[in-house]
Amino acid sequence: MIILKNKQTLKEEDKFKRITQYFNHKNNVNSFKDISLFTDISLYQNVNYSCKNLTNQTAVLIPLVGSFSINNNNVQANEIISVPVIKNETIDIKALAEDFSYGLFFIVQQQSNITQNIDITLQQNKLSKFSLIHKKTNIYFGLYELRTKDFLTIDKKNNYMIFIISGAFEVNDRLLEAREALLIENTDLIDFEALSNNALIQIIELIT
Repeated sequence: MIILKNKQTLKEEDKFKRITQYFNHKNNVNSFKDISLFTDISLYQNVNYSCKNLTNQTAVLIPLVGSFSINNNNVQANEIISVPVIKNETIDIKALAEDFSYGLFFIVQQQSNITQNIDITLQQNKLSKFSLIHKKTNIYFGLYELRTKDFLTIDKKNNYMIFIISGAFEVNDRLLEAREALLIENTDLIDFEALSNNALIQIIELIT
């Protein structure tokens, strides 16, 4: 299933905050229930975004610009942080950078008892893998030049979410542009081609 940016729910709370919610526990799609919320957030300094967690899960925050704190844990661009959250706990995210901060935030059903902070280092035209939550969640990033092709062999039992951070890609014969997503199940291969220079793709793998 493709989630297009022009079909996302846009919540304009004030001029300092933009939240684009792709899906949450109330409108989750098909059988893709391992992620209970996925959103990108853009906040000015000291502006907060909060949400209440309904079960014991793990929150993951990936700053792309600037820096944030999540439940008093700081994280900056080129890092990933995963934070365990318990039932009915409020997750609080605050922008720390002087101008604004932009990042990706999602909550996975998998439980963890530790906070992880991982540095992101990318290689041009190659997927880089980062493992979280006792290796139950893998996040791949790839930065590609125009017309570069690549693939990822995957396990049919697992669920995958592809999100285009910048540029455009053709993924499994589907066109995806910046801030569009594709949910994949029951296949053993993700193949893609960059349709622009410096195109950045993210693949989330949820081990079932």
